[in-house]
Amino acid sequence: MAASVPVSLAALNVAKALVLALGLALLASAVASGRPLERLRSVRSPWLVVAMLAALGASLAYTEVPVLTALPELAKYGKLLVIPLVLVLIRTPREASIALAIYGGAQCFVVLSSYLLSTGLQLPWVIKGEAQRQAVGAVFSTYLDQSIMTAGLAVLCWHLRDRFASRHARMAVGFVCALCALNVLFLLPGRSGHVALIAGLLMAIPAALPRQHRAKVLLVSAVVAITLPLAAPQFRERMAKVASESAAYVDGDRSPTSSTGTRLNFWQRSLEAIGERPLTGYGVGSWNQEYLRLEGVDLRAEFAHLRNPHQEYLLWGVQLGLGGIALFCLFLNAMQADARVLTRDAGAAARSFVVMLAMVCLFNSTLFDALIGDYFCLLIGLLFALGLSDARAGTPGRIAGAPAQGSLIDRLALASVTQPLSRPVPAESGPAYLAAVGRLKVARRVAWRRVVLRMTGQDDLKLDRFPPGSRKLLWIYFGEEQIGDGLMDLAHRSLLVERGYEVDLFTSALVARLYQGDPWFSRVSADPAGFRAADYACALILSNKHRPLKQKIRHFPQLPWVSIHEFFTGPNFHRGLFAAQRAADLAGVDLDAPGLESHGSQKLRDLDGSAPPPPGDFSQSIALAIGGVHEDRTYEGWIGVVRGLVAGGQRSFVLVGSHNGAARAAALVSALQGQADIADFTGALSLDETRSLLGACAVAVCPDGGLMHLAVTTPVKLVGLFSSRIAPQWRLPTDRLGGALVSGTERVSDIAPEDIVRRVLRVRTESAVCPH
Repeated sequence: MAASVPVSLAALNVAKALVLALGLALLASAVASGRPLERLRSVRSPWLVVAMLAALGASLAYTEVPVLTALPELAKYGKLLVIPLVLVLIRTPREASIALAIYGGAQCFVVLSSYLLSTGLQLPWVIKGEAQRQAVGAVFSTYLDQSIMTAGLAVLCWHLRDRFASRHARMAVGFVCALCALNVLFLLPGRSGHVALIAGLLMAIPAALPRQHRAKVLLVSAVVAITLPLAAPQFRERMAKVASESAAYVDGDRSPTSSTGTRLNFWQRSLEAIGERPLTGYGVGSWNQEYLRLEGVDLRAEFAHLRNPHQEYLLWGVQLGLGGIALFCLFLNAMQADARVLTRDAGAAARSFVVMLAMVCLFNSTLFDALIGDYFCLLIGLLFALGLSDARAGTPGRIAGAPAQGSLIDRLALASVTQPLSRPVPAESGPAYLAAVGRLKVARRVAWRRVVLRMTGQDDLKLDRFPPGSRKLLWIYFGEEQIGDGLMDLAHRSLLVERGYEVDLFTSALVARLYQGDPWFSRVSADPAGFRAADYACALILSNKHRPLKQKIRHFPQLPWVSIHEFFTGPNFHRGLFAAQRAADLAGVDLDAPGLESHGSQKLRDLDGSAPPPPGDFSQSIALAIGGVHEDRTYEGWIGVVRGLVAGGQRSFVLVGSHNGAARAAALVSALQGQADIADFTGALSLDETRSLLGACAVAVCPDGGLMHLAVTTPVKLVGLFSSRIAPQWRLPTDRLGGALVSGTERVSDIAPEDIVRRVLRVRTESAVCPH
């Protein structure tokens, strides 16, 4: 669809039908299986699309035209479904980037062809004559559609130029922007294209410059956006013609050659129809009939079959009344709001396209029309997919504009998604999280936590740095009973010890057992009686939530403290790197990238000091992590994996996990009896023994969870399985990312067994990894 929209309406219609069919099938499958659709939940405009189509569909009950006449008119608005369905079909930033690159390549081909045509060359791929194309620079479509799409490419290139790493690539993109703008201004006579270009300029220039100069920038950009088109002779001529034809229409001239006059006539009749039925309109597909009725004897034959008034707002008004116009405006506003939860560059581009659409709709029935309406729906959908996918992948430096800080609610909500770090780490988009959860709900949580801090007196004890000269610190780690989270949250203890601090750990019994004999913690205990507040300069607390603070308030109420996460809670993020960077900031240390990676990676004592694994030689075994607490992170396709590995020459397997995986393990052993040597240790080993067993194996295959993080602390080669909600770089050290597999859905069980088999066989041949 991206390739066909600039060049072929027929190919576009076929591609659109495939997009609609496949997208609706995937959507139905997700709904039937109960899988949440995160990208659709992050934005509001898909719901407005549903509301718009529902309203048009409901108007079939009272439309003034036969249903068989109205249905094709309703079907024209089916293109609106492209916006949400693109979010269903495109799942990664790479897929969205490829689609946009394909469109950009096709549109560049059209622009270059336009320049060649203007020199008088005859191009074999241009079939229509100049009379049919209506302008020397038009290639495949009319000059109206081509000028708008060319202006769109200029805006797209401008906003996404920083995605190109090299300076030469960015210069080339800038050159494409200039070529497109000049093509619209000097070779294509379409006024709508000029309007689109002006709107794009007015949106693009301010977005690229610092906020403190925004007032001056707005003035300069307005001058540029107005004077640049005026420099084009075609634009000056067309605008002068608009002025003269408008004056003639007011004086009563109804000349059939007056483009402006005919439009004004369409609009006048549309307003009259809306005035007759302002509440309900005349129903979908009714514009032509009402226009014929109101024109009466003044009707000109060439307009007898016209289906729209060349103005999208008025078309909605005639069909659905004033409520229809309001619904369409709400749709535009929702897309503008949705663009604010995207990454910065994609969000700015999406906002520009929405403004361009709103402006072009003033002079055309854009969504009703076949080609240009498809163009806007596709490009806005692709930009939404790019921005939301990048946000989920934690693309650094491209986070969209944070919530405005004008209101108290916005300030409170912003605190929950703002990393309290000198250098932010990879994380889920904060604005996307606020859009999904709700800004008010997040603000209420932060407000309540502030109240609790004030009421308990802990606010006065809270520090922004470790006290000068301090050496002894107490980590009070509660609120997270997950092994994986603990290994990441506490990884930075190596940095504190390296900087000369002595750190003790007061935590739950489960976590305390994991850190017994730890080479970095001086003392580890689940008993508060083993620690004296007077011995410590301050405590470290995970966050400002009440759960992590509860034990501190109960047993060490007057001990000063620092918060690792502060109010940053909710978005997914790299917990290990976050805690390491925060600890460095608290200690006043400037960490380089390798140091941050090392101190932010999961670590435990050497295996030599751990409990021994069960008797046996496991050096050729593949360890499989069976069971799990969360269904979406529990893999169910182990039988297919084992059979595939057996076919690949692997015979020995080890099953590890807690009691919740025992039943699955027993079923696996029974199903593969005689086909493989499987040792089942689920529910039979301590954490320490399980870690030693993992370290003794050749490869460990683990869904995202505690066992995966435990495996990271050993030399075992790792294949990690992730749902689409979690980027592997938020969980694994860089040297472990090569073994990661990400599901196309939010369930790791949707990773194909054959993909796991291939990854295991590849990882087995790679060099061993040293735990950090």
